[in-house]
Amino acid sequence: MTGTLSPCTPLAPSTTSVELDASSILAAGRSADGTVYVMTEQQSQLRLFVTDGDALVERFEQGTGQDLGGSTKTWLFDYVLADGSPVSVEVQQEAAIARMGVLKGPKPGKTWSVGSVGETLTLLANADAAALKATSTQTFFVDYAGGRDDGNALVLIAPEHARDYSQERLFWGMPSALSERTITSFSRGLSIGGNTLVTFELGASSANLVYSFPFDGLDAGTSSQGSLTVDGQASALLGSAPPALPDGAQFLCR
Repeated sequence: MTGTLSPCTPLAPSTTSVELDASSILAAGRSADGTVYVMTEQQSQLRLFVTDGDALVERFEQGTGQDLGGSTKTWLFDYVLADGSPVSVEVQQEAAIARMGVLKGPKPGKTWSVGSVGETLTLLANADAAALKATSTQTFFVDYAGGRDDGNALVLIAPEHARDYSQERLFWGMPSALSERTITSFSRGLSIGGNTLVTFELGASSANLVYSFPFDGLDAGTSSQGSLTVDGQASALLGSAPPALPDGAQFLCR
């Protein structure tokens, strides 16, 4: 069932507040220019928050790493600035002594030693860092878009920063009224050219979407390969690679 639907913009960035837990903070530090860096770890997932103005803003990883062997434990978080320049933040802990540093620009290796390169940060108390306002902004992209020859279209929208597929959203209908449908299962084809399988509710029926992108699907002008099966009847879906919204797309969200 679609329930009550309202006009929406599912591709618009979404900013939410984040409550930092002092017990999950590996280290927090302030640079000479006043920027605060806070690295957290929960369920083996590293996250980094960096001040932008008066608030901490989550930065999304380009790579993370850790070395917990030996007497010195190391946690590493790499990200990029808006202009594409790399930044690396590292926490090193030996016994009860922690150090935190930031390195802007290329790294000398996979890890680096706080104090030997980059800037060593002035540590902040975890409780003080947790008291700061923090936000995270999720952005979205078109994961798949395909049209049927009767004019109906199907659009899958996914978050840029996610560890699973639970936040995928599926829309179906005429381009002027693409209505959100409930996804009941999602199985990603992980290899290039592999099939992704999506089952979703379509009225009283269950529909199955199968799609893939060809090996040359990264080149503009190629086509995706998709099909939609409803009540045992399969029909082809025509889409572009990379995927693009149908002309005049308007969305209705649950």
